[in-house]
Amino acid sequence: MKNGVRVWLYQLMAVIASFMMFYSFSLPWWGTDSFIITRAMQFIFPPDSIKIYAYGLEHNFGTETYDITEYIWDDETPPYQTKLAWAYLGVSIVAIIASSFIKKKWGQYLLGFVGLTYIAYALVAMFVVIGGRLNELGIALQGWSSYIGSASMHTSIRTGWYLAIASGAVLFTLAVARSYFFKQKEQ
Repeated sequence: MKNGVRVWLYQLMAVIASFMMFYSFSLPWWGTDSFIITRAMQFIFPPDSIKIYAYGLEHNFGTETYDITEYIWDDETPPYQTKLAWAYLGVSIVAIIASSFIKKKWGQYLLGFVGLTYIAYALVAMFVVIGGRLNELGIALQGWSSYIGSASMHTSIRTGWYLAIASGAVLFTLAVARSYFFKQKEQ
């Protein structure tokens, strides 16, 4: 395979990896599969009543028959954190694309850094931020839980989180394999 084709293929894979990263960012990372409140009456909220994305929490508690937004106010994501998350994504995508045009090893290091930081971002978000808060509330990261004796919910880690880990791994693998794609051009 000619060197120009390899470079073009590498750049295409970098763009695909950046789309994977963006797509994983826009999918839920964690959510409720079912949520039931039993008080004087029983309220069954639809699946995805609570969803956590890479950029923050979304819920539909104010739109149901029984308004329980007061119970989740403390956990809503502040707007500045949402903006920071989207800024991180934008800078990362620019870095991914730029890494394929940067000469020598710096492009490889930049791409590897973006891949590893996205894996770290996903791991910390799931097991420190989300998992830590759920643990405080006595709610399982995955499976059935009871909350304050009157609420039951089934929760799960979602596809977006797994895709985030996979896209970070793809980016890191591309960084490691960069020397193959830029074989003679950078030497």
